[in-house]
Amino acid sequence: MQKSRTLTVVAQKKLLRSVILETKYTGPRVRIPGYELGGKTGTSNNMRNSWFIGYSPELVAGGYLGFDDYRTLGFNEYSVKNALPIWGKFIDHHRHALLEVRPPLHYLRLRGRP
Repeated sequence: MQKSRTLTVVAQKKLLRSVILETKYTGPRVRIPGYELGGKTGTSNNMRNSWFIGYSPELVAGGYLGFDDYRTLGFNEYSVKNALPIWGKFIDHHRHALLEVRPPLHYLRLRGRP
């Protein structure tokens, strides 16, 4: 059972990190070399709103775009194009603080597990 959970966590982590590592246009602007960042994008039907929730080992933050009157954001307004850059600016602003407070790897592991 433990091995199955570990594989699931590894797969989920890889998927969340791929948004930052493999996004052609925005990903390179929000990366911090040697630092683990990941997240999840979302765009509603008819592009009425979009969001990105991103994380580092110390911080979780999100960016959301949408109108109160439920109108569309416009043609081709996907979250990777508009919400991810908002999160990227936030992370870039806090980049030095994130690098200063990075915990050692053993801190991130669950007690009693390798």
